[in-house]
Amino acid sequence: MGKFYRFFLTTLTPLLKVVFPTKLVGKNLIADGKCLAVCNHLSAMDPVVLAYKVYRKEFHGPSKAELFVEKHKLRGKFLRAIGAIPISRGETDVAAFKEIVNLLMANKPVCFFPEGTRNKRGEDVLLPLKKGVATFAIKTKSQVQPFFLYKKPRVFRKNYLFVGEPFTLDAFYGNRSSDAMHEATCYITQKMLELREDVLRYMKDKKDVKKWL
Repeated sequence: MGKFYRFFLTTLTPLLKVVFPTKLVGKNLIADGKCLAVCNHLSAMDPVVLAYKVYRKEFHGPSKAELFVEKHKLRGKFLRAIGAIPISRGETDVAAFKEIVNLLMANKPVCFFPEGTRNKRGEDVLLPLKKGVATFAIKTKSQVQPFFLYKKPRVFRKNYLFVGEPFTLDAFYGNRSSDAMHEATCYITQKMLELREDVLRYMKDKKDVKKWL
């Protein structure tokens, strides 16, 4: 998978830079080790932006199982080849769970959009996060790398992808209770909201500077 992914992304990156111009802000990227990336979810293009801006060597992420149905077998094979993991929403998907755990334990980056669906209310609102991220981060003792897209990716419109400070959920290691999962998810939410505040300050300062130029 890695070779095909790298070939595919390398081929498309020059075009993506033009079509979806995005500036990466922040230097806190996890260089190695188990990495579970989380990002707000504004459009179907969000994973593409993350892939070409950050994860150029390898990228994995859960995707709804409906995209892999038998009548769209070729689409499913292509999605698998570029790192998508089919997962059934609203139920326990043992196969997907094992695959994600194995990828993280092998130090391969896995990206989640923990809002669970595209946020049609925009970047000013963060939808309630699903507990899956906390579950995987605790079970595999992975670092969590937060990202935040300033706006919905639009064709030929400049955008910003912000990198937050990595963190762990070590305070919850070994605790599988529902209360612990809830608290851990609240902690991830807090970190995402803090990053959003950093984004808003950065953009406000940028606009204020332009007024004086």
